[in-house]
Amino acid sequence: MNDAIRTALTALDPSKPEDWTKGGLPSLEAVRELVSPDVTREQIDAAAPGFTRKHPHLEAANVSEPAPAVATDAPPILPGPPALAAAPAIEEAPATTLDAPAVAAAQVEESKGDLYRVEKAIANAESALAKISPRPTPAEEYQRYVANANAQRAARAEAARLAPPAGPVRSKLDQRIAARNRMERRAAQNGSRR
Repeated sequence: MNDAIRTALTALDPSKPEDWTKGGLPSLEAVRELVSPDVTREQIDAAAPGFTRKHPHLEAANVSEPAPAVATDAPPILPGPPALAAAPAIEEAPATTLDAPAVAAAQVEESKGDLYRVEKAIANAESALAKISPRPTPAEEYQRYVANANAQRAARAEAARLAPPAGPVRSKLDQRIAARNRMERRAAQNGSRR
């Protein structure tokens, strides 16, 4: 799996932004397309530690699988002086601490990608729901409001018609006298206006 990941990493183009995260690490989606959908950020980091957009080269020190032992009659090659042998270890330690923010930034970008996919799935589900039961237009909402208001008015009118009169029950004679008095008051008001 590490060899496949390394091969995919060498296929990434530093000039293509879609192959990289904002933190400069290889895009998880780009590697997954080339290798397998199950590849994780940890597997990429284990296969090629320190591989970034600024440093897109796999070094021999990054190979995690041991090289096969070859039996030869030649004498073994001894390492150089101790000061030179210790230098790469000192240089590698700060590189891993400098990569920690880049790894954290890559994980944030990966989480943002996951969030984007979830939000997109929610939007797709909402649009599918809208197709099944579409939202009413403003005109339909207004028609529904008017119909509801008319129904309420009709219910109040029916209740008023069926309810007993609010005041004392008057006889027909009392009703006619009251009507005549109203007419006389109106005539007096109209006469005074002229």
